[in-house]
Amino acid sequence: MRHMTGSNLRLNILYVIDYLYGEHGGTEGQLLQIMRNLDWSRFDPALCCLWQARGGERIEIPHFHLFQGPVRWRSTLSCLYRLWRVIGAARFDIVHTFFPTSNILGVLAARLARVPVIVASRRDLGYWKRWRDRVLLRAVGRIPTCTLANSHEVKRCTARCEGVNPKKITVIHGGVDLDFYCGRVEGQAGALKMKQGVPQGNLIVGVVANYHRTVKGLHYFVGAAKLVSMNMQNVWFFVVGRGERDQDERLRNRLCELGLEARFVFTGPQRDVRPFLSLFDVAVLPSLSEGFSNSLLEYMAAGLPCVATDVGGNKELVVDGETGFLVKPASAQALAEKTIVLLRNPGLREKMGRMAQERVRTHFSMTKMIRELETLYEHLYLCSSRAKAAARRGFGPSGGGRHRRAFPNPTGET
Repeated sequence: MRHMTGSNLRLNILYVIDYLYGEHGGTEGQLLQIMRNLDWSRFDPALCCLWQARGGERIEIPHFHLFQGPVRWRSTLSCLYRLWRVIGAARFDIVHTFFPTSNILGVLAARLARVPVIVASRRDLGYWKRWRDRVLLRAVGRIPTCTLANSHEVKRCTARCEGVNPKKITVIHGGVDLDFYCGRVEGQAGALKMKQGVPQGNLIVGVVANYHRTVKGLHYFVGAAKLVSMNMQNVWFFVVGRGERDQDERLRNRLCELGLEARFVFTGPQRDVRPFLSLFDVAVLPSLSEGFSNSLLEYMAAGLPCVATDVGGNKELVVDGETGFLVKPASAQALAEKTIVLLRNPGLREKMGRMAQERVRTHFSMTKMIRELETLYEHLYLCSSRAKAAARRGFGPSGGGRHRRAFPNPTGET
């Protein structure tokens, strides 16, 4: 599995994730972007999914599954054994885990296989955790070489709730390919409006979210839509993403009760959200909990003014009053008030959208995220026992050639 480029090693990295539904999942989409954009002359990535997601998209990046369905308690030991065999046989240099089950079983298997660098991910504030999850995550929390958080708020939550040493938690914010989003999709906005039955001259307020759980706050968005409609008659509302059937039914029933069904559009999951972002005049993030929102990144990269709840890492992304508005969570009234301000002020919408795009360009680009991640991987590996043993023998990380120079500490708060 090791490949040489000159005298240097391409570090073998195994990414382990519970499942991979498709490109438009937040964490899943970020992971696929990481694998595509890593410097393949220095890194040799592989991807393992613990199980295959039903109805998932076809992913062009090579990957393999250990099981056909989700890992249950009775199959825990079998999964751990299979992971240990896979990791041990390939002698990976780095194992990086995502999602709850992988952050437990993937970390344990990597430790048993004596992988020199283990990186665990924390990408939310743990709204989903039961007492059992907290106990297990706390039990394995000291094993990883590094825990990677996507916001400083996630770092604080992980240190407080799981007992992880803050010095072993590194923050690397999510990134986005600005060139992919910054241009409005020419010629599609008008056709989409016509297809969805939106009259010319009407304004559109939109949300991009996969709303499997109530934590996405879509019911507050519906409440805000009612308040906006009472003040402005020419506004439509879009929800782009997928949700469970019961969530859909509850939302649609509520819309009927409020008399909003004629002005609400559910697009379902979209492989490319850019045409819909080009329709939006205002983008909303009504979540009750967030680590570091990928949807918010996409809004800002597309040059959209945003109204977002002040939860998790949102305040690390949005500068309140400059690149968008932050409002208190669980308040339809607060969402509606700032949305109306933007809808009534086209000049403010344009200014905020432009400043949001520039903030992404400066602080949250895909290039910046990838470079920070590459630096972290190499720094952690060169500090590992395997690299130090090779250095004592006069070899580089690959066991041959000169050892690379030491890399600086990764950026971000540590």
